[in-house]
Amino acid sequence: MAIANRRIWQVFSALLAVLVALTDAGFFFFSWAINADSLGAHQMDWALTGAFWSAILMYVSLGLAAVALVAGPVGMGLRLPTRWVWVSGALALVPMGYLVVMG
Repeated sequence: MAIANRRIWQVFSALLAVLVALTDAGFFFFSWAINADSLGAHQMDWALTGAFWSAILMYVSLGLAAVALVAGPVGMGLRLPTRWVWVSGALALVPMGYLVVMG
């Protein structure tokens, strides 16, 4: 039973890391697309789409950070490896940091 729980935890950690990476990549792409010379600067539909999706993905990344903040101590309590959960949580906060610095 412990091996099955460990395997489920590894899959969860990997899935969380992949979701955070895709969310951050999407956020930065759409943030860039708002003012890009070939996209948002000349076409209003790309600018509006970029603004909409960058806001949505920022909130999704904050939700993933909250999941990591809850899952980290749970995994530590169950003596499971939590390195990827904590790294995912930290990387999920990068879009908010970007908005704070660039805002």
